[in-house]
Amino acid sequence: MKKLSEQFQAEELEQIQAEMNQLGQIILGLANDAESITHHESESMFIKILHLRYKMVEQNQDKKYVIENLVSYYAK
Repeated sequence: MKKLSEQFQAEELEQIQAEMNQLGQIILGLANDAESITHHESESMFIKILHLRYKMVEQNQDKKYVIENLVSYYAK
């Protein structure tokens, strides 16, 4: 049972990291043309970052600092 739980957590962490990578690529693309981003898009991305942060903290406390740095950087 413990191995199954660990496997599930590892898969969930992998999913979160894939979502973070995808979001990072979107942010980098928009950073190249900052004038093209709308308020709604920036709000949507920030909400997604917060959601991913919550999921990451829930799954793995050791990775919390990575998400907090990402959130604080893009919240400026």
